[in-house]
Amino acid sequence: MLRRILLIPFVLLALGAIVGAAAALDVDGGTIQAFELEANVPTLTPQPQAGTKLSAYKTAKGFSEEGQTGVRGEVCVENKGDEPTQELSIDDIVQVKKRGRDHFEDLIGTSVDVSEKPTLAPGESHCYPYKITFELLDGATYRNVAMITITNYKGHVGSPFGIEVKKGFEMNDDDQDDDGDHGDDGDHDDDGDHDDDGDHDDDGKHDDGDGGDHDGDNHDDDEDGHDG
Repeated sequence: MLRRILLIPFVLLALGAIVGAAAALDVDGGTIQAFELEANVPTLTPQPQAGTKLSAYKTAKGFSEEGQTGVRGEVCVENKGDEPTQELSIDDIVQVKKRGRDHFEDLIGTSVDVSEKPTLAPGESHCYPYKITFELLDGATYRNVAMITITNYKGHVGSPFGIEVKKGFEMNDDDQDDDGDHGDDGDHDDDGDHDDDGDHDDDGKHDDGDGGDHDGDNHDDDEDGHDG
């Protein structure tokens, strides 16, 4: 009995050799063919990443009252996509071009309260008020920048990404509201490569250029994309 058990592995090896040799063996005018079965594994096509897009404009008006100076206005945001926004955030920054300088730099900023409308449905828009006070600099030129991000911007789902809008203003000017030129509709390429003029270097929400230096005049009202 033990001898038979010991012979089993050798028999199996011999059968394997015979089958391998019979891959193209002629037998009585016929041919024994060996076949290999191939498993058909379906190729999974990546699903397009969901998300939405934004468009925005802002107003900015300098003021001096009750011993305070600063700027106030609204940041108006529209959901241009097909899904509700997620984790909407607006940072508003006063920038200054000091006398004798050829670029803007950040002066002071704040987070805009979005609790009144924290989520925008597809096609919905809302204006969020802001107010920033600061000390005036002699001979300086000012502008205001709003950076709007969500975490489900199309092509960048999962991290803060969005757009920015700028508006120049003058102190004690009674007519510095938005002129209706609101930039584009937020329909940026979704490869993360958005044009910008090198405006900000902040907490990583935005893909910018030269670390807070800004070119251009003091009445920009444009809209740029930002990477998270």
